Amino acid sequence: VSTQSTWDCIKQGAMKKVVLPFFAEGTKPLDGCDPKVYSLKVPFHPLSFLRINNANTVPEEEKKFLSKYPPPTYMDEALLHCKLLDKKEEIFKASSLELDKDGGGMRMVDTELITKQRGLFTEMIAKIGKSFFNSNIQGLSLPIRIMEPRTDLERMAELYRILSYYYTKAANHPDKLERLKLVQTASIAACYLMLRKQKSINPILGETFQATLADGTEIACEQISHHPPISYVYAVGPSKCYTSYGYFEYVPNFKGTYILIQTKSKSFVRFKDGHNIVTTSRPDVKITGLLMGERRAILKGMVNTEDKTLKLRAISFFDFGEKKGLISSEKTVPKHWVEGIIYVPTGAHFNSEAKRITDLDDVKKEMCRLKGSWLEKVEINSVNYWDIDKIAPIKMAFSNTPIPSDSRFREDLVWLRKGDVDSADGWKDALEIRQRRDLKLREACQKK
Repeated sequence: VSTQSTWDCIKQGAMKKVVLPFFAEGTKPLDGCDPKVYSLKVPFHPLSFLRINNANTVPEEEKKFLSKYPPPTYMDEALLHCKLLDKKEEIFKASSLELDKDGGGMRMVDTELITKQRGLFTEMIAKIGKSFFNSNIQGLSLPIRIMEPRTDLERMAELYRILSYYYTKAANHPDKLERLKLVQTASIAACYLMLRKQKSINPILGETFQATLADGTEIACEQISHHPPISYVYAVGPSKCYTSYGYFEYVPNFKGTYILIQTKSKSFVRFKDGHNIVTTSRPDVKITGLLMGERRAILKGMVNTEDKTLKLRAISFFDFGEKKGLISSEKTVPKHWVEGIIYVPTGAHFNSEAKRITDLDDVKKEMCRLKGSWLEKVEINSVNYWDIDKIAPIKMAFSNTPIPSDSRFREDLVWLRKGDVDSADGWKDALEIRQRRDLKLREACQKK
């Protein structure tokens, strides 16, 4: 199946039900007549995440799940790409999100899902107790019913639907300062692709995801750490005009009435002439209305990008308008606004706790000023660099040649995509048992 045929199908509004040769057999039942079930006789198919040897043996603690929940047939290309949307309106509608300029972020409007999620939060509070508040829930196992049928790896790859547009534009521009502007703009413009109404599935250690963009960009992701969960991405732009690589870790913390998802990341983009730009921080996500009130997502923090060649730093601040006094706080601008600066640093210690431009104490020479909104547009020195209504995400297709560890072969994800939540939850439990078993084996090996 050629990449071009995929785009042609997408443009026509209907995906052809084509499958790839090496796992084509898995898209059809091995026995039985249910098109969703691969087999009622064998516990899993050849590419199963639970297959551990050629004898198809499985530990006893996992068999109770496999006997109750049969393996699913794999997704054909139509089902694989049914969640990939291009227009801003489509993305927001599918996620039940709408722009909330007064509140300063994205507002969730799916009241039924909010009610279900609040029920879950209440259950978690009852189980964990007071320690639930102000706690790191990174290792907490959540039911799959509140998740979307995608993993963190796919979400990370989706960011390149915007990043690649700007990285390619930067690669074709000879001016290195202009490249820095474009790379900084890319980090802001891609933010709205991060937000969804449901949590994505945590990848398993060693799990991978491969995709191709319509511009020719190839993307490969891998889960490189189990705890803390860290994802790595490697992307090569069209005609190899740029190479981008780095890691992402999302750390969720409950803070009483809201959750703060801290973003730990470091990513590089390298151009053909050796010019290298690194982004060392990205904004955190604050989600309010967990137990009552409207559900909103607000970005906080900064995008910190450095150009070692030009010895320049680009900083963009999110939710920078609130100034705290001794008694109260003053909100000076809407929360979705962004302000930034590109400057020559003095070489002194960088204030990583800065909330706005005036907090920076290492500015030697100002080069440019940035302003705008992560929900609308970005301007640098009064020149428009991004408009959410004019620059759509690049179309993305799942790779035609994935390796067996690709996310599309996860049984829990496949069942969730097919709409069978009970089977998805059963396979999720089995996979988590396997992960804990593998972790003990790794720890035992390290002690030797």
